[in-house]
Amino acid sequence: MQTALQPAIDTARERKTLAFLVPLIEKLRGLDSPLKKHQVGAVVVSPTRELARQTYTVLQPFLEDAPELEANLLVGGRDPLADVTTLQESRASVLVGTPGRLFDVLERCEFLDFKHLELLILDEADRVLDMGFRGHIDAIMARLPKQRRTGLFSATQTDAVEQLARAGLRNPVRVNVAVSAATAPDAANSTPDDPEAARSADAVAAAGTTVAGSTAGQRTPTSLQISYMLCEPDQKMGQLIRFLQAHRQEKVIVYMLTCACVDFWASVLHTLPAASDLVVHALHGRMKQRVRDAKLAAFTAPGPGCLLCTDIAARGLDIPDVSWTVQVDAPQDPDAFVHRVGRSARMGRPGRGLILLAPSEQPYVKFLLVRKVPVQEQAGVQGVPEVDNDSLLAAVRAASEGDRDVMEKGTRAFVSYVRAYREHQCRFIFRMEELDLGRLAMAFGLLRLPRMPELARSKAITNFTPSSVDLDAIKYKDKTPQARQNKRGGL
Repeated sequence: MQTALQPAIDTARERKTLAFLVPLIEKLRGLDSPLKKHQVGAVVVSPTRELARQTYTVLQPFLEDAPELEANLLVGGRDPLADVTTLQESRASVLVGTPGRLFDVLERCEFLDFKHLELLILDEADRVLDMGFRGHIDAIMARLPKQRRTGLFSATQTDAVEQLARAGLRNPVRVNVAVSAATAPDAANSTPDDPEAARSADAVAAAGTTVAGSTAGQRTPTSLQISYMLCEPDQKMGQLIRFLQAHRQEKVIVYMLTCACVDFWASVLHTLPAASDLVVHALHGRMKQRVRDAKLAAFTAPGPGCLLCTDIAARGLDIPDVSWTVQVDAPQDPDAFVHRVGRSARMGRPGRGLILLAPSEQPYVKFLLVRKVPVQEQAGVQGVPEVDNDSLLAAVRAASEGDRDVMEKGTRAFVSYVRAYREHQCRFIFRMEELDLGRLAMAFGLLRLPRMPELARSKAITNFTPSSVDLDAIKYKDKTPQARQNKRGGL
């Protein structure tokens, strides 16, 4: 069994994944009689397609020595009828998928037999529920036998997870993985004559009990250093470009607030002289599945690069060799902050995180400290020339004036940003009244301010100058979106 296990352990840096896959395989291999063709022995539910695919990939080496078992991946992005056909023709020992597709397929596949099901696993259970899949989860659980083992695996325990545990689990048992006391090597045997050992013992006493790179009273590992930088909304992209130039030989994940923001900056960055030579990939949940797979594979390949993404890449994904995470915007859910920065400093390795905050958002630093996430201020990016912010904003606006697709993406990004900002869970920090909408509009290269209730309720909007360009005269550079616009009766 060691030979079969080793490849999975080598490729799966996510210990949590192994924590449920190893017992799953052992349980199914230990059945008195092997599962038949359409009998399901285990179901693993993941919140995102990428995480489901990662779990499925990690599972494969375990099945090499178990020919009587077969796993099926059920995620969106393909015809559900194709999944039904695959299940009809193959064994269905283990089903791995996202809640929506699992629910859809189970509704269509009456031939599947769940009477012998042993395990139901909800990976990142809190995220599954936060994404609005509670109805699907309830329907899936109703299809499964009550005599089963159910595992809820989550880095954070929310009220929704507790409610699900009480409602859907019989005789639940909580297993917490937490730090425990440890001392520095040989610290107990050190003497005043051994200065190195004495300093080591003093360091442990000063920093708190340290285990596996974590410090007591701290939610992030000590190998992870997090900093913040204060800058206005229209200065964030200039600082980000300087940062990416300074770390162009490293792998960096850049988190943005919405899918539309990712789309806009992914389409604009390569047109800016200061960023034209950067290797940038984009990933968010509204992309087609084949595009998502290609973008994630390109970024995870060996070598430096930058991934612009939403929180779709904040949970569970095993992306090796990430040196930095940059949060252009704070997440709506404060719990997501720790998950984001946790993409670096994996398995005891060093890592760094940076968040860009507007001056009015500086109280977020104290909020993080209260939540036991220490951060330090960073004055600026060292080692690379300053980016002329006025020239950068002019270049972004020029891109909008020269391509209707860019102009529309900028407007969508602005609107989605404002509405997402309004829904921040930390509204006492991220206050709409303090958001400089004029600077934000300039950052997205807007030529005119869109009509939206948030702008109508705002006081006089400063720091924004409308463009003199005739918006109706702006054409699409790419003829494909132009053709689609023509069909809709537009230009």
